Amino acid sequence: MKVIYSTASRLGGTGLANVAFHAAKALYQQGSLEKVITYGNRQTVVPSRLVKVIRLQPAKIFSILSSRYYYSMKRMWLDWRAATYLERHACDIFHGWTHESLRSLKTAKRRGALTIVDRGNPHPRYSKRVLDEEYAIYGVSRRLDEAIRWSAGRQQPRLFQRSGGDWWDLPKLCRHRPVQPGCGLSQFRRWFQRDTT
Repeated sequence: MKVIYSTASRLGGTGLANVAFHAAKALYQQGSLEKVITYGNRQTVVPSRLVKVIRLQPAKIFSILSSRYYYSMKRMWLDWRAATYLERHACDIFHGWTHESLRSLKTAKRRGALTIVDRGNPHPRYSKRVLDEEYAIYGVSRRLDEAIRWSAGRQQPRLFQRSGGDWWDLPKLCRHRPVQPGCGLSQFRRWFQRDTT
């Protein structure tokens, strides 16, 4: 069985890089690892001949943009490179991560490989349900006034009060710029328009 593993993090390090390392290491120890496609290699367990490091990153010129744009471009570039690699190299299983492997998954399926999509965290609705159950077990009340409320499974941007009511914040839309209570919505609209143009 030959497995090609793709990740937009490095191989080895902290966070997702550590998760990717342990997955690749287990595949290597079983003799199933064909190639890891990644942005860097910071480990020595998996031989470098099995690690394809993507050195050229055209998305780097956009690194001055907000992370929501830059990281999306970086992931799309990895996906395109992985799909190109899959066109030329056969595998039995392709393993990719959510938000960075759509083209690769399509290519792998077209070539007859099984596909695995890894998600680094559970779905937000599932997380909320588990947290609600845990709070209920221990009799602790959830302070939903300090969190973004969920409505019909979708995140609704709202103003919310933080620790002691000393400032308000509009999540995501104004990149967490603190403002004074009583600030008019015109200021939020102005920030939102500037952030999306």
